[in-house]
Amino acid sequence: MIKQRLLKFVTVSPARSFYLLLGAIVLLIILGNWLRRPAAELQVKRPESKPVAVFSIGEAPKIRLQAKVEKSGVIKIVALTGGIVNQVYKLEGQPVYQGETIAYLTSNYNGASAPGVGRQIAQTNYNFVQETYDTQKELIAKNREIIQKGDDQGEVLRGINAKSIEETKSLIVLNEEIINTLDTQINELWAVDPEDPSILGIKQSKVSFLSGLNQARASLRSLEYQTNNENEPAELAALQEEVALKQLEIQEKSLELNKEVSRLNLYLAQIQESLSYPSAPCSGVVERLYVQPGQFVTPGTPIASLKAEKTSLKLLVLVSQGIAEKVSLVEPSKLILEDGQAVEIRPTYISTEPTDGGLFSIVYYPQESLPLKNSQYLTVAVPMGQNDALSSVPFIPIDAVYQTNEQSYVYLAKEKSQSYQVRSRRVTLGEVYGGFVEVKSGLYSADKIVLDRNVLEGDRIKLSFE
Repeated sequence: MIKQRLLKFVTVSPARSFYLLLGAIVLLIILGNWLRRPAAELQVKRPESKPVAVFSIGEAPKIRLQAKVEKSGVIKIVALTGGIVNQVYKLEGQPVYQGETIAYLTSNYNGASAPGVGRQIAQTNYNFVQETYDTQKELIAKNREIIQKGDDQGEVLRGINAKSIEETKSLIVLNEEIINTLDTQINELWAVDPEDPSILGIKQSKVSFLSGLNQARASLRSLEYQTNNENEPAELAALQEEVALKQLEIQEKSLELNKEVSRLNLYLAQIQESLSYPSAPCSGVVERLYVQPGQFVTPGTPIASLKAEKTSLKLLVLVSQGIAEKVSLVEPSKLILEDGQAVEIRPTYISTEPTDGGLFSIVYYPQESLPLKNSQYLTVAVPMGQNDALSSVPFIPIDAVYQTNEQSYVYLAKEKSQSYQVRSRRVTLGEVYGGFVEVKSGLYSADKIVLDRNVLEGDRIKLSFE
């Protein structure tokens, strides 16, 4: 019955029958492909490994400290004086050499520069001092020569006066003899005739000779006083000469001082003028300009930023005195970068006196190729004390120990399939020393103790540093 109906349907509607048959075939193909599809594989997401810090038995205990990056080479040039930006000589990206001017500052918008005028005044004054210096030195030498000749003249005059003394003495002796002769004549005449008129004439002659004798004696005393080197006139002349020579000496030193002060004033004026010409302290490349022509700046205003050709990198760790005294110089410290990688570095210097308040400085100079930024803070694992590989009783950080009422245990990093997994181990503890505890049993050489407390047994981990 069904067969006859199908034949009748095909005979009556052959096109419709064809499309129905075609659709049935397509449906069978799709169903067959679905039935033959392989079973889907179960994708198990592997848990990510946690980065942890570990402490290895046998190495010096390490403590984590913060280090500040001090990177030189990026220099910000600021205005050292106020003024108007008249010109900018460099643009971003252009090279600049040490001492090369980057900008020019003026005192007003017309381009006038007060420091420049001050430098010209100082230069003119210094040039004048330089030009007249030799002439003034020559005048001082001439005055010294005049004083010397005056002293020589005084010696000659004293020699002349000394000769006059002998002549005056001879004149005095002659006058005394004449007076004695006149006295004899007067006495003889008086004895013969007291009224003899010639007696008066002789007395008048005697008065004349006495007057000359007194003048000669006065002249002799004056000459003897003037020619004696121990008397006041000679001492006064010597003092006057000494004072004059010292005044010339002071004048000569004042001349030297004036010359030096003029030079220093010129140098000071040149320094003040140079403040109007901000320049590069080293060779490099202009990274950025902060000013433009016509802008008013004050001291401290940024002018430009330079990247120097030569750079240096320094890490500074500030610690207490106790830590500074126990830092190991045998084992290297480890710098933890932002991506978790560890780089070995060694301290260059550990201060013996406080440098920042009561803190001591540990200075590192890592490789300049490290991707560090200025003023960045990074973690440094600093070894404390000496290597403990030969000790039968190791010490571990006390924070790595987990304790219950009955036992103490630590988490170890065990290598498994080219990675690490957390495993616990029971330990026997001893005495506590600061931040470390003695482990009497349960640990062996080269065991790696997990320091982070955010892991559980069985967790997959990766070591941020070893």
